[in-house]
Amino acid sequence: MYNLALLLDQAGHITEAISWYRRAADAGDHDAAGNLALLLEQAGRHDEALDYYRRAADGGDREAMYNLAVALEEQHHDAMEARIWYQRAADAGDRDARRVLRQS
Repeated sequence: MYNLALLLDQAGHITEAISWYRRAADAGDHDAAGNLALLLEQAGRHDEALDYYRRAADGGDREAMYNLAVALEEQHHDAMEARIWYQRAADAGDRDARRVLRQS
């Protein structure tokens, strides 16, 4: 499912990619959840994206941890939870999260 979604995404078939990423994410694929969150965010579906960022982040996806922190801070104005996720992303090796934490 994930590989099909990735191919569709790369070919620009976003609607189909979202459908297949969702199937894979709902089956527990954290990489699919992270990619789905990115596409949902780009489509302006921020609340739905937040849910999938959280799934991917909970599964250890470092990029999703950072993206979740950004979404929490910028769209949901939850600086406290955002800081927790920035720290988790930084602890997992995310340079952008480290930069954000140094600047705060």
